[in-house]
Amino acid sequence: MGSGYPNIEQSDHFIPNFSMTDHLLFNNWVFENIRPYLRGRVLEIDSRSGLMSALFIENNIPVHLSDPNKNNRENLQKHYKENPNFKKVHNLDPNSSDFENLHSNKFSLIDTVILTNVIEHGFYNEKAIQNATKFLPLRGRIAIIIPAQTTLYSQDEENSELMIKYNSKSIRSLLSPELEPIMITYCKFITAMLIVARKI
Repeated sequence: MGSGYPNIEQSDHFIPNFSMTDHLLFNNWVFENIRPYLRGRVLEIDSRSGLMSALFIENNIPVHLSDPNKNNRENLQKHYKENPNFKKVHNLDPNSSDFENLHSNKFSLIDTVILTNVIEHGFYNEKAIQNATKFLPLRGRIAIIIPAQTTLYSQDEENSELMIKYNSKSIRSLLSPELEPIMITYCKFITAMLIVARKI
């Protein structure tokens, strides 16, 4: 039925000194934090090795996957094609110069976009986040990870107002005006913030 992690031995884009165990723990932490905010049709951008994808599929959350790399798409398709929670793998690059022409037929059709694969990809830039937002209808949700610019608060701090206060510049520079944060928490594995925002 296509469960477990596909092709993880070929995932060689990890953050330096970030072990496979660290990677799996990080993904589980991200998943558990965003899980309460998942709604409707879910799209994961930049699925890569499928380490995060597996968590959605194994927890019976139907999900669309995507990757700009043909080999990655073929590996994901092969591994999950018999699993009913796997919907499709899309050829999608959020930084494509022709993004609107290629993907306008999917705009406003995705309820939740996942943009959290920073361990394999690195942090996403403003263009990628804004393009990903185009898939959302009003009140649609996006989960993203951005760099934390301050250590003025405790890493155990869960106060979203303080997260916004101390990191307002980086949040404003990356989130488009049409996104409103509804959850912010500090990533304890890397110097970053996990944000869930909705389109307004």
